[in-house]
Amino acid sequence: MSTSHSPSALGAEARAHFDLRPELTQLNHGSFGALPTAIRLAQDAIRLAVERDPIAAMATVRHEGALRRVIDGVASRVGTTGDRLAFVENATTAVSTVLRGVALRAGDRVVTTNLGYGAVERALEFIVARAGATLDVVTIPFPVSGPDEVLELLKPRLEGATVAVLDWITSATALVLPIVELARVCRESGVKLLVDAAHVPGHLPMDLDALDADWVVGNLHKWGFAPKGTAILWAREGGDRLLPLSISHGVAHGFPRAFDWIGSRDYSGWLVAADAMAFADRWPTLMADRRRLCAAMAERIAERWGTTLPAPPTMRACLATIPLPGALASVEPATLWRRARAANMEVAFVVHEGQTWARISAAAYNHPDEYERFAGLVMEWVK
Repeated sequence: MSTSHSPSALGAEARAHFDLRPELTQLNHGSFGALPTAIRLAQDAIRLAVERDPIAAMATVRHEGALRRVIDGVASRVGTTGDRLAFVENATTAVSTVLRGVALRAGDRVVTTNLGYGAVERALEFIVARAGATLDVVTIPFPVSGPDEVLELLKPRLEGATVAVLDWITSATALVLPIVELARVCRESGVKLLVDAAHVPGHLPMDLDALDADWVVGNLHKWGFAPKGTAILWAREGGDRLLPLSISHGVAHGFPRAFDWIGSRDYSGWLVAADAMAFADRWPTLMADRRRLCAAMAERIAERWGTTLPAPPTMRACLATIPLPGALASVEPATLWRRARAANMEVAFVVHEGQTWARISAAAYNHPDEYERFAGLVMEWVK
């Protein structure tokens, strides 16, 4: 097993493990990830087994503890145990599950930031308004000077709050927030903390039991190499009355076992989740290597474009959001996306505070030449 790679060598080696179109430059791993061929085949085998013998295959899930064994394997990779972890479809579903279980009341105050994911923001607005509570949105500037600025803005607003919903890695702006310090502040202030870690499993090291949070939600399909529709919900002991949005046969068991069997869904993605996360073991320094690649390429692209990165290196990981040059910052993201697709290039273009930005990812299969091509393509647009 190799222990270190150059960015180009790792990118070429890893690319062979994925079904990506050969002509596609994929710099947007962060949106939906990419499923390794070996994991796709394992999932296909489970689906085939279900169709060949449906009753026996589904009984393995429902009655023989198959999911619990897989969850134990996933739990060991995120710093917890299986009795604190449940599978859900995605982080958005998990956020709504937690918020419905909190039982907010009139007079409660829920703190979040302006950097949240759109679907989570909509869920917060709906559930908080329905309870007659107050949604307190703290504006975090972007560009941002560093983690201390985030802490200084959030600390006073957390005092007296009921619940806080905070990102670990933000989506559009790709910032790594100081979640350990924020969790400590919430604990000291008596505030329940829900961490939206949609981008974190497989992206950054996780020690959930050591984190002073109450709930953490995370997708496994982005950086954990798992199929779409595979995510985790972690909660402290007892789960604080957590139940799935669809109440089913396991309701009497409470959290987390009430989440295991919710009827005739496709469980194949969940059943390969532990193997999917283990897929990264072939590259032991993957997280650190990709973080270095992302940092170097973000700086290189910004230099070529004559723009300035909006956050220090301590607030970036394997995602980076970069200001576009000149008038491109006012062009609709969909227009830029279509231009990039015409060149067989997939990049996320996002809008934040009225400005369009480019967000790049650094996945196992990426190499420096791809970012150089992207930087050059954008400069052609400018000309």
